[in-house]
Amino acid sequence: MRHHDRSGSVARVPSEYRRGGDRAARVVESCGKCTPCRIGATRGVEVIDRIVQNEDRDNNLILLTDLCDTMEFGSLCAMGGMTPFPVRSALAYFAEDFGGESPREN
Repeated sequence: MRHHDRSGSVARVPSEYRRGGDRAARVVESCGKCTPCRIGATRGVEVIDRIVQNEDRDNNLILLTDLCDTMEFGSLCAMGGMTPFPVRSALAYFAEDFGGESPREN
């Protein structure tokens, strides 16, 4: 089992897992039956990487939100439909890791 370094950024977790060798934690896992999950998980990590690197941040946040909606409502199974949940939570509660303001500071 892999553990995330709590001193790091929540936004970097998907990339860390994608690079890791732990098959159970790889982001690219998908049964392949539906496009939203098969393509969405991989593209989601790429979009998060661009947000963290501050590449067209505002448009990529919109794209990530749209991608989460597509995966949640367009996937055939619970795995694909629930994949956006931790992403949405990270955006809501750890916005500073994505270059935004955290609601915890308000």
